[in-house]
Amino acid sequence: MDNLIETVTFFRNTDPNVSLIVIGIMLTWTLAAGSFLLARLGIKPLWVLLLVLPGLNVLAIWLFAYVRWPRYEEAKRKGWTPEPHG
Repeated sequence: MDNLIETVTFFRNTDPNVSLIVIGIMLTWTLAAGSFLLARLGIKPLWVLLLVLPGLNVLAIWLFAYVRWPRYEEAKRKGWTPEPHG
């Protein structure tokens, strides 16, 4: 909890432009990493824009966890089987 208070205090005590730059870098990193991941799964990377919308981002992550991934289905058709963990 103290870490959250320190973060809020940091943004309150800095120049607004600095906090906007930090937020922009974090948002860019999140969107780039998410679109790279979706592209590797065979899903259109534009779906990553759902991560920007509060509330809908949790639903989108849950949806992507249970949707059929085209690359996985293609690998199964070619005879690939996942190795068991444990």
